[in-house]
Amino acid sequence: MTIQSYTDLAREYELTTTNASGEFSILLTPNGFVKFHTDAGSNNILRTVRIGDVTAGRDEDVILDSFPAFGDSGGPLTQIYGVPDRLSRWNIVMIGDGYTNITETYSDLNQNGRWDGVIYYDLNKNGAFDSGERYQRYGSAAAPAAGSNPNLTNEPFTDLNGDGVPNLRDQELFDQNTLDTARSLFGQDEWQLHRDIFNIFRIRLVSRQAGHDIRDQDNKVVIDRDTALGTYLSNPDRNYLFSANYTLITQYINQYVPECDTRIVMVNQPVRMAG
Repeated sequence: MTIQSYTDLAREYELTTTNASGEFSILLTPNGFVKFHTDAGSNNILRTVRIGDVTAGRDEDVILDSFPAFGDSGGPLTQIYGVPDRLSRWNIVMIGDGYTNITETYSDLNQNGRWDGVIYYDLNKNGAFDSGERYQRYGSAAAPAAGSNPNLTNEPFTDLNGDGVPNLRDQELFDQNTLDTARSLFGQDEWQLHRDIFNIFRIRLVSRQAGHDIRDQDNKVVIDRDTALGTYLSNPDRNYLFSANYTLITQYINQYVPECDTRIVMVNQPVRMAG
C-alpha cells in the first residue's frame, strides 16, 4: 500500500509504503489528511483519513473496503456499482474514448514477455524526439535522447489501424481504468460516507484508433486520431485537460440510460500518452 500525508492546504505531502506486515511510519500535519492507495488491479477502495489533532503514541488501524465484484454485460452498457433501480439514486456514467477492439501482435525480440518501446508526442512532426515533448516508456525501453527517433529502437509490431501504437489489451485497459476511477472516487471523504446514494455505469465505445487528438493553442490539430467521441487534448503541456463532443456523449447516455436522472458524466481517457 502507498500512503501520502498531506498538509491541511494539500500543497505538499510525504510519501511512504507499508512493509510486509502492513506497517508504516509517516509525518502527520495537524488538520491534514492521509490518503491510502493500493496498486492498480486491486479491488480495494482508496481511503482518505482526516487527522485532526496529532497526539503522541497514536495507534490506529486503517482497513480498506473492497469494491464489489460485477459482471460484464457483454453490451455497450454495464452497471459496475449500485442497485437496479436507477430512479432512487444519483447515476454516474463513465464513457471511454480512444479504446479500440483491435488486437495487434509484436515481435518480442528480448523474450521478456512485454512490448518494449517509447510512444511520444511528435508535436513538430520532424520524426525525432525533442526535449519537452511528452513521452512514455513501456517494458524495458530506455528514455529517448533528444534528436533521436525512438521508433527505430522500438520492438516492431503490426500496425493494423495506422495509429502508431501497439493495440494489445484495450478492453482490459478500459476495464481497469473504470474500476480504478470508481475506487478512487469512493475513497474521497463525503463520497466514501454516501456510497449508498450512487449507481455507477460504464459505456464502452469502440474507436478505430487508440488515444486522442492533440491541438495547439490556436486550436489547430497537431496529431489526429480517429476516435468515437473526437476527444482531444487542447494543450500539449498539460496531459489532463481533455475535451470531447459532448453532444455525442449526451446521446450515448440517453440511448443506454434513458430513464434515469444522470447528473455526473466522467469521460475516462486512456492513460497512454499517445494511445
